[in-house]
Order: sequence, then structure tokens, then C-alpha cells
Amino acid sequence: MGLQKSKKSRSRRGMRRAHQALKNPQMSIIEDKETGEWRRPHHICTAEGTYGKKKNKNSPLERIAIKYETARQLAKKKKLNSSN
Repeated sequence: MGLQKSKKSRSRRGMRRAHQALKNPQMSIIEDKETGEWRRPHHICTAEGTYGKKKNKNSPLERIAIKYETARQLAKKKKLNSSN
């Protein structure tokens, strides 16, 4: 195994690592053709829950609506049970 002849200075070590720094990821954002909202390419549109021309069954907005509706139904049941 090869051994270094002399210790590398901090300056030379820094110069060697200069190009290895992490860079901010380039994030492209496109405008959705149908809704006009901005979204990332190859991702589901949050407004309509579509991916391309296909409708996603479990869009984020639908999931929120379902959770809200079930919470309301549970609250009604609790209210009815407590009044009896």
C-alpha cells in the first residue's frame, strides 16, 4: 500500500475538496396545462388529483375531505349517544 511522502496541508486539502461541495438541487416547476397551477413534473396535480389525463382516486384534497366527513359523522354519533 502506498504511503504519502509528507502531510498534505490544510490549504491543499481544501483545494482538493473545493469541487465536492453539495449544491442546491435544481428544481424545475411547470404550469399544469389544464388547471394552470404550478407543479413538479411527473407528480400529481394537487388541485385536481390528476396525473397526466388520468384521475387519481386518492388525491390529497379528496383524502382531506374524507377525513373531515368521517370526523363530522363521528361527532354526530357521539352527540346523539351523549344526549340519550
